[in-house]
Amino acid sequence: MWIVYLICLIPMLATVYKMKELGYSQATSNVTGIVVEIAVIGFVVALTKLIGRIKNKKSNTAKTNISGETQSDIQNKKQEPTSAAGSKPVVKGPLLVYFDIDKLGNGAYGLAAGKTVAQAIPASMLEGIVIYSGDSQAALHGTANEYVVCMTGRDAILDAVEERLQSDKSMKTLLSSTGIKRGQHNEPLVIDGTVQSGTLTDPPGRSTSFCGVGIRNTWEKQKENVNHESAVIKIPESATPYKWTGDAEKMLAAIPKTWGVEIEAYTINETDAMVMEQQSPMDKNIRTEQAQYAVEQSSNSIFWHEYGAWVDFKYAKFLYKDKLYYINVSPTVKLTQTMYDRKGDLNNMAKILICFAAQAGVNRNLLLFVLKGELHDQT
Repeated sequence: MWIVYLICLIPMLATVYKMKELGYSQATSNVTGIVVEIAVIGFVVALTKLIGRIKNKKSNTAKTNISGETQSDIQNKKQEPTSAAGSKPVVKGPLLVYFDIDKLGNGAYGLAAGKTVAQAIPASMLEGIVIYSGDSQAALHGTANEYVVCMTGRDAILDAVEERLQSDKSMKTLLSSTGIKRGQHNEPLVIDGTVQSGTLTDPPGRSTSFCGVGIRNTWEKQKENVNHESAVIKIPESATPYKWTGDAEKMLAAIPKTWGVEIEAYTINETDAMVMEQQSPMDKNIRTEQAQYAVEQSSNSIFWHEYGAWVDFKYAKFLYKDKLYYINVSPTVKLTQTMYDRKGDLNNMAKILICFAAQAGVNRNLLLFVLKGELHDQT
């Protein structure tokens, strides 16, 4: 700024010099020069302020988008999760179930809460979910009498669990007024463990709580009580007829002539898929056969694929005589004469899946084939 003032002296000195040259006295020349300098300084200051206002206006305009949002608005929107296409999906967060302690009965209410959750939700539905539990913040402050079971993990899984809990009539009778909630919280809970391979594992460095014991013991008893051979599996009520494409009609007509069964296909949702898998789990006692392709087979499952690397579109479900079978074929496997000549129900189901490989797509775990008739080797 001082440089500006020094520059402003030039007009003053020029004025004094010119007036003396014209014959004016020194005093008159000096006064006139000072007036000129003040005027010049005033003009420079006004011009500087005007330039500053113009710059601010341009800056604010640049920070506003075509919808009238300011830069601050845009930044806030970036920080907020959104489910719009091409943007980060909304994360719903943990699922919290608030039990009324009085309704859980006398004794270890945490144990009772764990049993209730395990009875409502099968272990297969909670794979990878971390479970926490404890008295609620309100209970510790004496304003409520409730116990919380919290589940964290993938939103897709928690969505299905929440839907199942909300529709469970026996569960509703045990809830506090808080009920079932989603989202971040400040409840003082302890970790019970992680659901892995059909059970609840202990948290690192210590044993699980009473709630965790209730969950684990209930699931173990369910496994003992399930007789997989006698389990009758029905088509879920929410199943919708599959929309066939391509040459599916020709295949549907040819299969009864070849293997003796008619095919009905349905699409089921993830919740129904999990329930069916819990009712009749896939036998994990798998043996591998060295054939033209690798054949992995158990009592109720079969997987045909190449040796080494392969594409896995997951197991489709086949319902035959009220029994559930898990059938998987890598999309690059061909129905060669060698594979066509294989015998037995599971191999024949694999051949049927190959016939519909193009139509089945990639979401085979949500695809249910219902076989009607007597399945036999091809004639």
